[in-house]
Amino acid sequence: MKLILPIFLSLFIIMTIPGIYAESVPDWVKNTAGWWATDAISEKEFVNAIEFLIENSVITLVKDCKFYEDEYLHLGNTNRWFEKTGPHYESQLKLKEIFCDVRYTEDYFKSKQEKTQVNYQINSHSFRGDEFSLEKPDNTFRIFVVGGSTVQGWGVTEQETISHILQKELNELSINKKFEVINAGFGGAWSKDEVKLVENKIIKFNPDLIIVYDGWNDALKQIGNQIGYDSDATVKNWKDRWEDTCELSKQYDTHIIISLQPTLYTGEKLVWTDYERALYVEFSIEYHNSILEILEEYSKVIDEFETCDNVVDLRNVFDDTVIPLYIDSGHIGPEGNHIIASKFLELSLPIINEKTNEIISYNKIKRTNEINQQVFQNDFTGKYFEFSEFLDENIDNVDFKGAQLKDAKFEKAIIDNTNFRFSVFSESDILDSKINNSNFPRSVFYNTNLYETLISNSYFSGVQLEQVNFDNCEIDNTIMNGMVGVDSVVIDSEISQVDISSSVLQNMMIKNSELEYVEFYNSKIFRTTFEKVVFDNVDFSYSTHAGTVFKNSQFSNVDFTQVDFTAKGDKIENFMPGPIFYNSIFKNPNFNSAIFSNFDADVIDPEARELSKFLSMKIENSEIVDVDFSNTKFDFVSFKDSNLSNTNFYNSSLKFTNLEGANLEGANLEGANLEGANLNCINHEICIKN
Repeated sequence: MKLILPIFLSLFIIMTIPGIYAESVPDWVKNTAGWWATDAISEKEFVNAIEFLIENSVITLVKDCKFYEDEYLHLGNTNRWFEKTGPHYESQLKLKEIFCDVRYTEDYFKSKQEKTQVNYQINSHSFRGDEFSLEKPDNTFRIFVVGGSTVQGWGVTEQETISHILQKELNELSINKKFEVINAGFGGAWSKDEVKLVENKIIKFNPDLIIVYDGWNDALKQIGNQIGYDSDATVKNWKDRWEDTCELSKQYDTHIIISLQPTLYTGEKLVWTDYERALYVEFSIEYHNSILEILEEYSKVIDEFETCDNVVDLRNVFDDTVIPLYIDSGHIGPEGNHIIASKFLELSLPIINEKTNEIISYNKIKRTNEINQQVFQNDFTGKYFEFSEFLDENIDNVDFKGAQLKDAKFEKAIIDNTNFRFSVFSESDILDSKINNSNFPRSVFYNTNLYETLISNSYFSGVQLEQVNFDNCEIDNTIMNGMVGVDSVVIDSEISQVDISSSVLQNMMIKNSELEYVEFYNSKIFRTTFEKVVFDNVDFSYSTHAGTVFKNSQFSNVDFTQVDFTAKGDKIENFMPGPIFYNSIFKNPNFNSAIFSNFDADVIDPEARELSKFLSMKIENSEIVDVDFSNTKFDFVSFKDSNLSNTNFYNSSLKFTNLEGANLEGANLEGANLEGANLNCINHEICIKN
């Protein structure tokens, strides 16, 4: 199989990636694929060859992927973000997911070489960073940050290290103290090295606080990967080492914070970019799962520490972050270091207050991600907004890519040519605003209100909606394909020329609205109610409906080709009956090859027939005239009190179908099987009431 894969990959790259031709691929890259197939080189070396093609523009990564038909299916998994099951247990990653859709992929590959060639400034004490004295200066609060290369700052500049960011933020506090944060990170260091460093060297510098950031290298030592195996690398020894060090530190009036660090795929990060997923494959799924399992064991002993007063689990620290953070499986870039430094700031404040007799509230601290208009201008990429107001704002050509907006207020705002790709809106209001020519692909809207908002010429592909209110909205000429909508409402709205194909709608309410030239092609619509809705030239073809209710609605030129109207579910608790059309009017509908019943009257037990009728599709009290239903199965379907004038049921199966009160004037029932049907209909010779 491995011998075949390089050939497949070569064909995949040549045929599916824009701007690449066979003659532009260097021979050494082609040879690399063959060597990898025979285990002559590692997987990492093979991936490096792919990176070479990207970095040298042999492969051109697209900014936005276009998906067709079944390729949309991965967007229909509501567990991706709403339930946060995480990608820990993915068995494989399709190669196309590495190369498509996420623009950060290109940025990271482009800057990876530059980041790994950062020059370190080593001071006279053998630590990274500026010089400092052995004696602590007066009026100075001295902090050491201890760890491995993640603390030392592999791949980032001095200004982007955790220690530098933390020192800068602490010195911006309005108190009469100078803060000195010293970088005591060393490549490959693990707890056995770190405790020796603290006990034999750092303690002599009279620190007020030591912050430990480790776990990854201990796990690597335990499995013998990258930095070698050591039998002393166990959960028990990790705990015992730091217990002893905490006891020692108390003799010097030094506080210690011990943190269990995050690595790639720890926690439940809201969005994993394609680059981070590619790393998951590059370093092997088995490797990552081993690290995750070991860190999980470490987390279980955190509450058992006795002499250490501050032991925290930071594996979930990136959960609410959507921008790419990881350079590799454990090292993080400047954005991640900002988040870690801010967390250390929060954890340090109680200790600083105690030792300085100051009272500093965390609310007084300037957020790392707070937007400074003068610095960032129109680029708010990855920034955090909370309780921000954009009232009567003209937001034009602004980049909110990957931004998080919590309790944000957009009222009477005009949003034009603006990028919200990967952004997250939670508990926010977008009221009486206009959105035009803007991009929201794969963004998340949670518990957000878009009341009286006009959306036009915009791109919402792959968007996730949960508990979103679209009351009194106008949406036109907008792409929303591949979206997932859950527990949301659309009331008194007009939707025109909108593509909602290959989407998932669940527990939605669409009421008193008009839908014109809207595409639901290949969508899954479950437990959703359409009430008093006018459907004009709407495409439902190849869609699937279950538990759906259409009430008091009108259908004009609606395409139901190969729609699946059958009941769904494999268990009683998640069983969904077929859809209900009540008091609806159909004009020129197309039901070609639609599936109305999945119950076979010939095999259904007599005792189960009533249940089958209950679960089957219902078109009741509706106008559905001049429709061709020939050669169609309607077993157990109900047409109660509907007008079926001139409808063609030629050679169809209407076993146990409910035709009570139905008007069959001019209907063609030649060859139809009416076994067990309720024939209390009118205006036809088969009707008992006729």
